[in-house]
Amino acid sequence: MLQFVIYGRLADIKKGIEEGFDVNEPDKYGFLLIHRACVNHQNEIVSLLIRSGSKLDEIATDGWTALHSCAVSGALGCPRLLIQAGANPDIQDIWGDTPLHLSLVSRSPELAAEFVACGARKDLTNRQGQTPLDLAISKGASSFYKVLS
Repeated sequence: MLQFVIYGRLADIKKGIEEGFDVNEPDKYGFLLIHRACVNHQNEIVSLLIRSGSKLDEIATDGWTALHSCAVSGALGCPRLLIQAGANPDIQDIWGDTPLHLSLVSRSPELAAEFVACGARKDLTNRQGQTPLDLAISKGASSFYKVLS
Protein backbone atom coordinates (compact mmCIF):
# COMPACT_ATOMS: atom_id res chain seq x y z
CA MET A 1 0.00 0.00 0.00
CA LEU A 2 2.90 2.34 0.69
CA GLN A 3 3.89 2.27 -2.97
CA PHE A 4 0.33 3.10 -3.97
CA VAL A 5 0.44 6.17 -1.71
CA ILE A 6 3.88 7.22 -2.95
CA TYR A 7 2.69 7.06 -6.56
CA GLY A 8 -0.76 8.51 -5.89
CA ARG A 9 -2.69 5.44 -7.03
CA LEU A 10 -6.02 6.31 -5.46
CA ALA A 11 -8.00 3.48 -7.10
CA ASP A 12 -5.55 0.87 -5.82
CA ILE A 13 -5.69 2.34 -2.32
CA LYS A 14 -9.51 2.23 -2.40
CA LYS A 15 -9.40 -1.38 -3.51
CA GLY A 16 -6.93 -2.31 -0.75
CA ILE A 17 -9.14 -0.67 1.87
CA GLU A 18 -12.22 -2.45 0.49
CA GLU A 19 -10.32 -5.73 0.75
CA GLY A 20 -9.59 -5.08 4.42
CA PHE A 21 -6.22 -3.32 4.57
CA ASP A 22 -5.83 -1.62 7.96
CA VAL A 23 -5.03 2.04 7.27
CA ASN A 24 -3.60 2.30 10.78
CA GLU A 25 -0.98 -0.38 10.23
CA PRO A 26 2.42 1.31 10.31
CA ASP A 27 4.93 0.60 7.58
CA LYS A 28 8.34 -0.86 8.38
CA TYR A 29 9.55 2.63 9.28
CA GLY A 30 6.69 3.30 11.71
CA PHE A 31 4.66 5.66 9.52
CA LEU A 32 0.98 5.41 8.75
CA LEU A 33 -0.28 5.88 5.21
CA ILE A 34 -1.71 9.25 6.21
CA HIS A 35 1.75 10.51 7.16
CA ARG A 36 3.08 9.50 3.75
CA ALA A 37 0.11 11.01 1.91
CA CYS A 38 0.62 14.33 3.72
CA VAL A 39 4.32 14.44 2.88
CA ASN A 40 3.41 13.82 -0.78
CA HIS A 41 0.69 16.55 -0.79
CA GLN A 42 -2.01 14.02 -1.77
CA ASN A 43 -5.18 15.64 -0.51
CA GLU A 44 -7.52 13.14 -2.18
CA ILE A 45 -5.71 10.23 -0.56
CA VAL A 46 -5.67 12.04 2.79
CA SER A 47 -9.46 12.47 2.50
CA LEU A 48 -9.90 8.78 1.69
CA LEU A 49 -7.73 7.73 4.62
CA ILE A 50 -9.65 10.02 6.98
CA ARG A 51 -12.97 8.51 5.80
CA SER A 52 -11.44 5.06 6.28
CA GLY A 53 -10.66 5.67 9.94
CA SER A 54 -7.02 6.71 9.89
CA LYS A 55 -5.72 7.87 13.26
CA LEU A 56 -5.25 11.60 12.96
CA ASP A 57 -2.95 12.34 15.88
CA GLU A 58 -0.82 9.18 15.70
CA ILE A 59 2.84 9.94 16.36
CA ALA A 60 5.25 8.32 13.90
CA THR A 61 8.80 7.25 14.65
CA ASP A 62 10.07 10.73 13.73
CA GLY A 63 8.00 12.16 16.61
CA TRP A 64 5.51 13.87 14.31
CA THR A 65 1.84 13.53 13.53
CA ALA A 66 0.32 13.90 10.07
CA LEU A 67 -0.12 17.63 10.74
CA HIS A 68 3.59 17.99 11.53
CA SER A 69 4.33 16.18 8.27
CA CYS A 70 2.10 18.63 6.42
CA ALA A 71 3.89 21.55 8.01
CA VAL A 72 7.38 20.39 7.11
CA SER A 73 6.50 19.37 3.57
CA GLY A 74 4.36 22.43 2.75
CA ALA A 75 1.21 20.44 1.97
CA LEU A 76 -1.41 23.13 1.46
CA GLY A 77 -4.96 21.87 1.96
CA CYS A 78 -4.01 18.86 4.06
CA PRO A 79 -4.10 20.72 7.39
CA ARG A 80 -7.66 21.87 6.77
CA LEU A 81 -8.77 18.33 5.96
CA LEU A 82 -7.11 16.88 9.05
CA ILE A 83 -8.26 19.57 11.48
CA GLN A 84 -11.84 19.51 10.20
CA ALA A 85 -11.78 15.75 10.80
CA GLY A 86 -10.65 16.24 14.39
CA ALA A 87 -6.85 16.43 14.38
CA ASN A 88 -5.42 18.62 17.13
CA PRO A 89 -3.93 21.74 15.48
CA ASP A 90 -1.86 22.47 18.58
CA ILE A 91 -0.34 19.04 19.14
CA GLN A 92 3.29 19.33 20.14
CA ASP A 93 6.17 17.09 19.14
CA ILE A 94 8.87 15.98 21.57
CA TRP A 95 10.59 19.36 21.18
CA GLY A 96 7.36 21.19 21.92
CA ASP A 97 6.95 22.39 18.35
CA THR A 98 3.44 22.60 17.00
CA PRO A 99 2.66 22.23 13.30
CA LEU A 100 2.49 26.04 13.19
CA HIS A 101 6.09 26.23 14.47
CA LEU A 102 7.18 23.72 11.85
CA SER A 103 5.44 25.54 9.01
CA LEU A 104 8.56 27.72 8.96
CA VAL A 105 10.51 24.74 7.63
CA SER A 106 8.40 24.68 4.47
CA ARG A 107 9.00 28.41 3.95
CA SER A 108 5.31 28.82 3.22
CA PRO A 109 3.52 31.69 4.97
CA GLU A 110 0.38 30.50 3.14
CA LEU A 111 0.60 27.21 5.00
CA ALA A 112 1.06 29.03 8.32
CA ALA A 113 -2.01 31.11 7.46
CA GLU A 114 -3.95 27.90 6.80
CA PHE A 115 -3.04 26.57 10.23
CA VAL A 116 -4.06 29.86 11.87
CA ALA A 117 -7.35 29.94 9.93
CA CYS A 118 -8.05 26.40 11.18
CA GLY A 119 -7.59 27.44 14.80
CA ALA A 120 -3.91 26.84 15.54
CA ARG A 121 -2.80 28.92 18.50
CA LYS A 122 -0.05 31.44 17.87
CA ASP A 123 0.87 31.81 21.55
CA LEU A 124 2.08 28.26 22.32
CA THR A 125 5.76 27.96 23.13
CA ASN A 126 8.13 25.13 22.34
CA ARG A 127 10.75 23.77 24.76
CA GLN A 128 13.02 26.69 23.92
CA GLY A 129 10.27 29.06 25.07
CA GLN A 130 9.60 30.30 21.53
CA THR A 131 6.24 31.04 19.99
CA PRO A 132 5.99 30.54 16.22
CA LEU A 133 6.56 34.30 15.81
CA ASP A 134 9.66 34.19 18.05
CA LEU A 135 10.98 31.35 15.90
CA ALA A 136 10.26 33.27 12.70
CA ILE A 137 12.11 36.31 14.06
CA SER A 138 15.09 34.20 15.11
CA LYS A 139 15.23 32.69 11.59
CA GLY A 140 14.74 36.02 9.83
CA ALA A 141 11.59 34.70 8.16
CA SER A 142 9.97 38.12 7.71
CA SER A 143 7.34 36.77 5.31
CA PHE A 144 5.76 35.04 8.33
CA TYR A 145 5.60 38.06 10.66
CA LYS A 146 2.17 39.32 9.56
CA VAL A 147 0.61 35.84 9.73
CA LEU A 148 2.05 35.03 13.15
CA SER A 149 1.60 38.37 14.94
